[in-house]
Amino acid sequence: MNIATAPMHPSIARIRALQPVHRLLKADRIAHMNGRYIGLTRDDDLAYSLDAMETSIAVSEIEKFSAPDKRRIVAVLGESGAGKTTALFEHINQRPAMLPYLDEDDNEFDPVLSILAPSPNTPLRFAMECIHGLQVPIRKKLDENEAWDVLRGALKARRIHWILVDEAQHAIDTANVIEITKIANAFKNLVQMPDWPVRLILAGVEPLGTFLTMKQLTNRHTVVHFEKMKDDVGLANVKHAAKTIITQHASLRSALPDDEEFISRLAHAADHDFGTATQIVRAATEKAIWNDDAVVSDEHFKEAYRHFSGCTPLENIFSVAHWKEITPRLAKLRAADLLWQKAHPRQREVFGL
Repeated sequence: MNIATAPMHPSIARIRALQPVHRLLKADRIAHMNGRYIGLTRDDDLAYSLDAMETSIAVSEIEKFSAPDKRRIVAVLGESGAGKTTALFEHINQRPAMLPYLDEDDNEFDPVLSILAPSPNTPLRFAMECIHGLQVPIRKKLDENEAWDVLRGALKARRIHWILVDEAQHAIDTANVIEITKIANAFKNLVQMPDWPVRLILAGVEPLGTFLTMKQLTNRHTVVHFEKMKDDVGLANVKHAAKTIITQHASLRSALPDDEEFISRLAHAADHDFGTATQIVRAATEKAIWNDDAVVSDEHFKEAYRHFSGCTPLENIFSVAHWKEITPRLAKLRAADLLWQKAHPRQREVFGL
């Protein structure tokens, strides 16, 4: 997160300069469309949790003389494609307290450290990932305790108050029992540093929820679930997103079928994950923009889904009658893949097939 728009890197500027003007105009229009955000009622829960977290830092000096609020971790749980990371960055970018700033000496500070949890993970690797994210120079190999000491000091020196950990399930999905316990203790210690208030924002899938049931974390977190879009409310959200992206974000007209089956097909193609559904809608709208079409139709969705999923014509959820029987994540598989699975049953279990 930069304090102002960073100058374009010369390498990117060179490639941009080589693009035909008509292509660049369309690409900029698509980028603008993709940068828009669609909020849902779940955003209210996320905003409330972040409000409480922000306030807990604001009163941290007062809490030293009172009973402190232990809930210093916000966990956003939902399957891949639910829109967790997009929502978090949208909320962070709307909060002045979480944005980069200049101090009285014109030194720039960013109070949010954003990292991708390493995989496989150990307490040492997690600490080092944070240290590297802070760009702290390390002149020798650190052991685990030294790394966490360096990290705690660097968080205060760099004025970091929030650590956003994306794919946070990596912190424990390949760790052994001892490492899981050590990571839980490390998280607990981070958010109760006596001389500097730090809060954790975790985004991930299972087993992150299970990890948070550990005793040392149970009373120190709040959870926001990003649920599947399966019920009537969820389908209404998908329908609203499709209309908003096409007519407002892209300024095109919609000629989509005015029935619930089309929206159900769209939700099914996205495995009922809101983030994936918006990606499919944007991909279809992008097709219309590239084709100079003023109207987005179901034909654009058929073509976009074919590219999006790698499916065959007989497996295109937007075309075939048996769409409910299709598993979207398997659309890219061909006969050779099925033969490999048959020959490697143990590996097939790893992929959940």
